[in-house]
Amino acid sequence: MVLAKYFTIMRWLLPALTVLSIMRISVLTITGVILIQSIFGVSNDSIIVWLNICLGFIIIHMCTEIIRYRYVKDTKVILTLFSTGFWIIFVNFADLKLFITDSAYRLQEFVSAVTLAIILPYLYQNLGRVFSVFQRFKLGYRLIITLSFLLVIAIGTILLMLPISIREEGSSLRIIDAFFTATSAVCVTGLTVVDTATYFSRFGQVIILVLIQIGSLGLVTITTSMVALLGRKISQTGRMSAQSSLSAVSDYSLMQYIAFSLAFTFIFELIIAVPLFIKFYRVMSIGDSIFYAVFFAVSSFCNAGFSLFTDSLEAYRGDFVVNATIMISIFVGGLGFGTWLNIQNNLSSRRSRPISLQTKIAVNTSLILAVVGAVGFFILENNASLKDYSVYEKTLASMFASVNMRTAGFNTIDLADTKDASRLMSVVLMYIGAAPGSTGGGIKTTTFVVLIAYARASLANHKDITLYGKRIEESIAHQAWTLVFNSIAWICLVAIILCYVDNLSLSQALYETVSAYATVGLGLGITPELSTFSKVLLCATMILGRVGPTTIMLALARGNRKSNIVRGAAEKLSIG
Repeated sequence: MVLAKYFTIMRWLLPALTVLSIMRISVLTITGVILIQSIFGVSNDSIIVWLNICLGFIIIHMCTEIIRYRYVKDTKVILTLFSTGFWIIFVNFADLKLFITDSAYRLQEFVSAVTLAIILPYLYQNLGRVFSVFQRFKLGYRLIITLSFLLVIAIGTILLMLPISIREEGSSLRIIDAFFTATSAVCVTGLTVVDTATYFSRFGQVIILVLIQIGSLGLVTITTSMVALLGRKISQTGRMSAQSSLSAVSDYSLMQYIAFSLAFTFIFELIIAVPLFIKFYRVMSIGDSIFYAVFFAVSSFCNAGFSLFTDSLEAYRGDFVVNATIMISIFVGGLGFGTWLNIQNNLSSRRSRPISLQTKIAVNTSLILAVVGAVGFFILENNASLKDYSVYEKTLASMFASVNMRTAGFNTIDLADTKDASRLMSVVLMYIGAAPGSTGGGIKTTTFVVLIAYARASLANHKDITLYGKRIEESIAHQAWTLVFNSIAWICLVAIILCYVDNLSLSQALYETVSAYATVGLGLGITPELSTFSKVLLCATMILGRVGPTTIMLALARGNRKSNIVRGAAEKLSIG
């Protein structure tokens, strides 16, 4: 009897779900056409009517998915609930009523909310197909990582070009500026060609926020976690791609590393948002305070440096709470997920377990560079850009500048007023960057320390390279030197081109190039004035710095590497 009842329900349910799926595909397709046409101008009335219809289908679809989950146990209901929940939160945040808009600004927020509710599930449902295409062509995991970044950048560029992403009605964003902004967000750099605070609408700022979060974790990592959450099998190529994207250490399983990375990211960002919300709530509405707190928490932890204030954080130069919160967020994000996972396992274990060598290098080097940078900046700029500040503000500004120089792009002073000596120090700190597996860029602290150890061993005529009593394989030193050579060669080439094309001084070109390569985002205010060619070149530099020159070179290399059986005669050369 129960079985007959089950088949009766399924006989009516499955055709209904099929019809609904066809209608949903039609809704998504037509909505996509409308969004594309909106670039050329479509009346608000037409858009709002259609989006109301789409919203109705979303609600109906949610109800049917709950029924599907009840009887068919289809886990896709998680996606629908996420979509609808996100829409409801966004609408409440924008202080809107269902199906009602009463001003131009609220109309924009309404369109933004419904557009995201429609587009996000569609994009997610097709991510698996995209990566299955990658696997069908048997692409290497390094190339998959590179293509995933380019895919997110392309989607972000299109979304930022939509009229609803622009605050001022009738304005438009050039494709090169949209591409530059999307690249800077995905590569968690922070270089901007337009003012994020005034040029983009709330929708555009949300898009930038999402791009930063995806870029910090990696699209491959997020997709892998979703696939695992839905109980599907992860391919070997997918595992290698996710592991390389996160720079996961081999001491932990991939899913353990991914789970810790996602949980640590979102929990810590929430913690950072609390003191920022309390601070912003004194001068903003509760809605703006929440959004600003979340935006700065994500932007700082991901070492992106995007700001919702025109002057970055110069207005909070003497505010200890804001400065300390942002610095802690940047420092923690720059240490790397592997570092914190190792520390967490060490603290939670009943038995005393040794801290890994990479953790020691990441923590100690980051602390030393932060102190050296702060002292150096204070001395170099004491009678220059800091001369009009109190000792307290000088100290706080120097500490903030030191932490930001290595990984993030915030600033509390006008960097255009700094001296060449401090700019050169900034270039060195930016180039070294953060720890491996972190949200920061640069050649990484481990690379820097390995090179120092290699030089020390060579000068002392030691056969082994040692760090903290551990022997480092010589192949690691070779990889470090290869990375440094490739990066310096690219930076020099780009700096020369910028000097020639845009008539920049050497310090300006070098500062801008290293900031882009190290995904720091600090600038001297010249980025918006660069030519289109220079902007494209900086975009390539940001992608190269985020993905890694070695990764891209190996991804583009074809053919199998063959070891030479016969080795040539060795010769001696004079060096130095």
